[in-house]
Amino acid sequence: MIPEYADALDFENRLPFGQQPIMTHSVKRFHACMQFMMQSREETGYATMGVVTGDAGVGKTIAVQTYLQALVPRAYSGFPACVSIKVSPRSTAKALAKTLIATLNGEHAGHNVYDMEAVASEAIRRNDLDLVLIDEGDWLNVESFELLRHIFDRTGWSIVIVGLPRILRVINRHEKFVSRVGLHMEFLLVN
Repeated sequence: MIPEYADALDFENRLPFGQQPIMTHSVKRFHACMQFMMQSREETGYATMGVVTGDAGVGKTIAVQTYLQALVPRAYSGFPACVSIKVSPRSTAKALAKTLIATLNGEHAGHNVYDMEAVASEAIRRNDLDLVLIDEGDWLNVESFELLRHIFDRTGWSIVIVGLPRILRVINRHEKFVSRVGLHMEFLLVN
């Protein structure tokens, strides 16, 4: 039986049959950082963006999956306090919005990126999310970041972008993004 957190269609990012995740130092740090992101919003009333970077194959996606698996869905929404979406290669802002809406509503909505931004913002508020994890974030382009920034500003939800270190170049080049990133964790291979 494939563990719950493993997507049966995503063969690259799942553990072998029967293998439980190994709680390495980096996985434990990741879980602690995500908990900090959610608690800080609850305690201060302010959201922040975070970035988790690491080389390919060090276990970032497995860390995301194990973190989500450990969360209990809220009784009133059916969602945990955090959800994750995966960015597809060469994804546009519209495609990212569609993925976010499908994750939150289970359906597609809106005809243009502006309508979808409004629908996604409303779904985040309705589901009372504290955190959205964006896996494979290195595939984001400037327009996708702009969409996330707009939703971040409209909803007050925290966001963590997980990806390869090259994502920092996009973030650091744009003041609108770098000024919102309050946490950067480097996912290391060593225990």
